Amino acid sequence: MYGTMTLRPVGDLDVLQADQLRCEWYRLLDEEQPDLVIVDLSDVTFLDSAGLRLISGLVCRQRSRDASVAVSNASANVLHLLRVTSLSDLLDSLELVSDA
Repeated sequence: MYGTMTLRPVGDLDVLQADQLRCEWYRLLDEEQPDLVIVDLSDVTFLDSAGLRLISGLVCRQRSRDASVAVSNASANVLHLLRVTSLSDLLDSLELVSDA
């Protein structure tokens, strides 16, 4: 395992996009085997249960390799969803988008 990989979804992270990204992201994880995956949500406009499942799947996959996942640039709404579902407890780090 080496280094950090940053994943940057764009737009709606819903059932349509999550299914496509899952295949792509899992392939990248298998090839690169990063120590840390950062999911940069700065360009995500909507996140539903499929998006939460996608992030949860990344956590499970990384933990099976003794690696971790962090989320950066989460909006207040996304941060709330991650906390309400307790997914935030599984993340290595969680960063809110700055209003400044």
